[in-house]
Amino acid sequence: MKARAVLFRFGISLQRGSVLWACEEFFTLWVAELEQDHLPIVGTLCALVAAHQNLPSKGDVEVWAIETEKVISASAQKWRLSAHEFTDTVHRLGSLPVENTIKLVKKVDQALATRDSDKVTPGHEAFKDSEGDEQVGRLPTASSEDGGDEGVDVVPTGSLPLQD
Repeated sequence: MKARAVLFRFGISLQRGSVLWACEEFFTLWVAELEQDHLPIVGTLCALVAAHQNLPSKGDVEVWAIETEKVISASAQKWRLSAHEFTDTVHRLGSLPVENTIKLVKKVDQALATRDSDKVTPGHEAFKDSEGDEQVGRLPTASSEDGGDEGVDVVPTGSLPLQD
């Protein structure tokens, strides 16, 4: 019975569901509650999650922005993110004052776009946002086994592998 509880809690479908729920909540927060019309790239949420791992429990937005800049600039480092970190990050974003959340997300989105401007993949070319500013976006790639590719690894919170 105990093994079944562990498998359910750390099971692949629950982990994926948690990440999908967090992404949905993030975009719902951004569009519905914060009334923003330009969606940030998916990598923005991943960068916020990666930086959130290093934040103290009571850190302010400025500390989060600094940590996110560090994470983005360390491009050789793989981001290892767990499902619960996605949900924790979205909850924390939702608890911030509206103007701080908007400022932080836009800053991170722009930093990623600037970093990735020379790495644009087909389908993610430059485009104009609602203010007429040029934006460049790229979804994070899956990491290779040799660690040579940049990307995001979503890792399980337990000891079970995330792949089927």
